[in-house]
Amino acid sequence: MNSQLCRSQNGAFLYHQNLAPFKWLAHGFSLRSSAPGGFEQSLGFNGHQSREVVQRNRQHFVQGILKASTGSHEAATAAPAAEESRLIVLRQVHTDIVHVLTAGTPAEFSEDGDGLVTNQPGLLLGVLTADCMPVFLVDVENHVVAAVHAGWRGTAKRIVEKALGIMQNQFGSRPQHCISVVGPAIRACCYEVGEDVVGTFHDEFDYASQLFRTGLEGKRFLDLPAACRFQLLYAGLETNNVFANPACTSCNLEQFFSHRAERGKTGRMMGVIGILAGP
Repeated sequence: MNSQLCRSQNGAFLYHQNLAPFKWLAHGFSLRSSAPGGFEQSLGFNGHQSREVVQRNRQHFVQGILKASTGSHEAATAAPAAEESRLIVLRQVHTDIVHVLTAGTPAEFSEDGDGLVTNQPGLLLGVLTADCMPVFLVDVENHVVAAVHAGWRGTAKRIVEKALGIMQNQFGSRPQHCISVVGPAIRACCYEVGEDVVGTFHDEFDYASQLFRTGLEGKRFLDLPAACRFQLLYAGLETNNVFANPACTSCNLEQFFSHRAERGKTGRMMGVIGILAGP
């Protein structure tokens, strides 16, 4: 299935055309700088930029998403939404920990974990990636959203299923009314893994054989977005509401950061989703 990710009008980020019609929703996936190996558009803190520069990058990205979501090209129009919105980013540690954000969530919320769920307007959920999957879940009936960071460890621990389960248990979400989008991530063309990873997936999933391909010299390659798609379908999402065929980060360094392709010396992209503040 085509991911249907499109560039924003100013070319600064990607959005999903099946989420764009929901005017209460803000979302987007950032892009890297045009210079391979550069950090100027990194949204993750790193040893090559000051914290202030990264914070500024984040601010510009979020403002661009809010402007696009409100249908405005004027900064002044989007200013109230920006002032009322807060970006929440976890200390990602490749777990299956998912946090629920409420109206009482502190402004400086900072916890270990790899998933966020909320039904609160004005809270923007952010996940940082550079090969791992940024996964959005949207309950279009009850206005609940989730953002998940999922590498192979989180995927093996079923983190997207757990996030969906929290949406069901705490907010009454029904899978048939949910949409999921997987943002840019490393694909089977580039993601060579060891036999320990192959064994872990075969122990956990009865469809594991469909997630790997075998290359030259018996090397094994994992398709993370395909694994995510299987999990969501098994959890009850409808086939037409699962969009898990993104571009490969490792194959497209002109657009994306890739930890694997750049041997760890790279920046971070961010996926952001949230319910718009205000009327």
